[in-house]
Amino acid sequence: KTLELVLRARVPLGRGTPNHWFNLESEEVACVRDRLEGWKQRISQPLQLDIFIDTSSSAVRAAVGAQPNEPHLVLLERWTLRYEPAPHAPEAIGWPTFYKRFMVLLRSLA
Repeated sequence: KTLELVLRARVPLGRGTPNHWFNLESEEVACVRDRLEGWKQRISQPLQLDIFIDTSSSAVRAAVGAQPNEPHLVLLERWTLRYEPAPHAPEAIGWPTFYKRFMVLLRSLA
């Protein structure tokens, strides 16, 4: 969900399937979900999302002030998502507290 929210805020992906999980309206994008299938099999590996701007168009180069000798792909953001399990099992999971904190994170990305 985090990856979809970040991408939706930055890239026009077309229409997706509405989702009302976490009391947050968002659209699931099949092409994003499909690309994540391999990573889901090895979730302990970090997932890196790089957001680039392509300045090969002269209009884009002028808009961002790029010089002719600069590269055409410029890294704007790098997100690294990593699942790190607790070193030992928690005594009890405070789901209401977890849910509230997780919602703050998701809403800040939307």
